[in-house]
Amino acid sequence: MNSKNPTFKILTIVASAVIFLSFFLPWIDSFGQTVSAAKIIGLDIDALKYMNQMQGHDLDYALIPLSLLVMPICSLIVLLISSISKTWRPLRFPKILMAAIMTIYFGFLLYGESNNPLASFSGSLFSSLGIGFFLTFLNVIFLFITIFLKEKNVVRNISNTSEETQRFCAGCGKAYSQETSGQYCDKCGTKL
Repeated sequence: MNSKNPTFKILTIVASAVIFLSFFLPWIDSFGQTVSAAKIIGLDIDALKYMNQMQGHDLDYALIPLSLLVMPICSLIVLLISSISKTWRPLRFPKILMAAIMTIYFGFLLYGESNNPLASFSGSLFSSLGIGFFLTFLNVIFLFITIFLKEKNVVRNISNTSEETQRFCAGCGKAYSQETSGQYCDKCGTKL
């Protein structure tokens, strides 16, 4: 998969679009109710307004769901840059940021699953996750993996081009670049 592969570019665009759209799909599906990440943000903003009116409440935990906004914002950045640009470097930061946020949320889920006092009543926390969460999770993993695939291929392409740009004298082995205009070796006089 190199940077000129149209299939790779299309897959990156599709994965970014799926992450953006899954922000509006159900992330939580429990007791017959579904809640999207966009709705979680809306509810969190309402809770922050209410908590701001009350004195003495810690707002730190209420700010955690706002990190979900990273997903649609970063997916739009990746979508726009991959549509316009031919380089891979600008795409690394949003992919890493999305992967970091998903890792934190997955860690919260694992911690919550291990300390779930209502497990016998409500079941596993993972069973209450909706399609939006899983689509986001899988596509973020794909985009994170592409960071390493692209970088690996770029390094391979650079090393291949450096070998192609050199030629050697048949007589003494002296290296010359392809751009060398001389027809004879400076060292031994053999025709290049």
